[in-house]
Amino acid sequence: MKFLSETTPVVFSFLFAYTLISGSIRCVIKEWIEPKTVAVVGASRDPKKLGALVFKNLLQTGYAGRLIPVNPAADEVMGHEAYSRVSKIPGKVDLAVIVVPAAAVAEVIRDLGKKKVALAVIISAGFKEVGEEGIKMEADLVKLARKVGVRFIGPNCLGFMNPLIGLNATFSSTLPRPGTVSFISQSGAMGVATLDWATESRLGFRAFVSIGNNADVDEIELLEYFGQDPKTKVILLYLESFTNGRKFVEVASRITPLKPVVVVKAGRTYKSLQAIQTHTGSLAGSAEIADQALKQAGVLVARTSEELFDYALSLSLAPRLKTPSVGIVTNAGGPGVLAVDELRHTKLIAPELHGTTVRNLRKFIPPAGSTHNPIDVLGDAPASRFLRAAETTLRDQNVGGLIAVVTPQTTTDVDAIATGLGVLRRKTTKPIVTTLMGGDHVEFGRGILHENGMPEFATPERAVAAMNALRWGASKTRVLKQPLEGKQKLPHKFTRPGAQQLHPLDVHDLLKPYGFKIVP
Repeated sequence: MKFLSETTPVVFSFLFAYTLISGSIRCVIKEWIEPKTVAVVGASRDPKKLGALVFKNLLQTGYAGRLIPVNPAADEVMGHEAYSRVSKIPGKVDLAVIVVPAAAVAEVIRDLGKKKVALAVIISAGFKEVGEEGIKMEADLVKLARKVGVRFIGPNCLGFMNPLIGLNATFSSTLPRPGTVSFISQSGAMGVATLDWATESRLGFRAFVSIGNNADVDEIELLEYFGQDPKTKVILLYLESFTNGRKFVEVASRITPLKPVVVVKAGRTYKSLQAIQTHTGSLAGSAEIADQALKQAGVLVARTSEELFDYALSLSLAPRLKTPSVGIVTNAGGPGVLAVDELRHTKLIAPELHGTTVRNLRKFIPPAGSTHNPIDVLGDAPASRFLRAAETTLRDQNVGGLIAVVTPQTTTDVDAIATGLGVLRRKTTKPIVTTLMGGDHVEFGRGILHENGMPEFATPERAVAAMNALRWGASKTRVLKQPLEGKQKLPHKFTRPGAQQLHPLDVHDLLKPYGFKIVP
């Protein structure tokens, strides 16, 4: 798949922001996300098998719906009556989770079609990720599923979770706390690691979907669904390839003015592209081209898994940053300088404070400190001085948000500062992002910030990047008025026989009609 040919810029129209997908697939996905009856095909009494793990997880996480094990060799599994096949189950089945050998999946899909089960999650591996035979098996499976009217997620995936209803249809025991983040991941392990981090930081999820080989229901349909889902505030995606780059950009451009979309795109080197093909059988395009197309659509591009998590934390907990101007308050000069240095990698600025603000800060900050942005209240500052400086800075009309950087010096009451920042958060509509630098000495303070729903990061650099993410939608690149068509007719001078390169003036003539600015 060549991303360049599929990422033609599109013009966003608010009129179509909520007409993203057909009613049929939307209804199918809704029933899958919030099913009333789930059948696990391959549920096992052998605790070492994936089918046993998946069924056990569904039983233990508080899901109140009907759970039915399907196993032709068992009468019951974990105290629940088992059926030989899904078509034998009385009543409607909303979702089938398939955990059987690859060779047996096709027969299960046929049976689902007979039962009119609209959607399945195929955890089973052994398809296109294993080579030519698997590629053919997966292609045949897609054709069969379409023929019998079944849509599916996977194969070769971890499964999915909906913490809002206590549903864990995966073989991972970690179910995160309920929240507003929906995470679509082509890597199950990447998803599990992120969910584990999230548990520690109290980040809550609306849904987690592992798409694996992405053979049928793809990242675009899921992006469309969560774009309209009122329970989703932030959409995260870990992708190794795009099913259709152009369509992804089109859909994302409609969603990003309404809610943030964060993508981490793997495959930035030749070696990693080889690894991706082995992992999910995907052919990944140029990461650099993908980055530019995604940014043009208003998508936040995370370069690392750490950035993906940091963006999710700040976007789900803090309000939108309305201006690029941020105030920085610290009790140590060095970390404040590092924070200011990091601003150059973002669209943020540390503005001059209003004269009234500076005069008010001078009333309680000693002469050795700094009353200019970044504000240094000094290492001996009691919690009251730090918090007064933070509140004074936030009142400044030139400041759109606050980055609070705290170091655990001898007289620093980290817990009191954390508690006070939690109170301040509830008094302001401006975002506050925090950094508690250190280990054991700030651990309890971190817990206080987390309990108060405040994004906290271990370093000033991460805090700055997370604050920059709160400007989502503001850095959206101006799109071209007209798509660049691949078969567009070019003037003769660009296509004449023997022409091998363009004169600089010709390049100018070629690009100017499309709005490109040419540096003299």
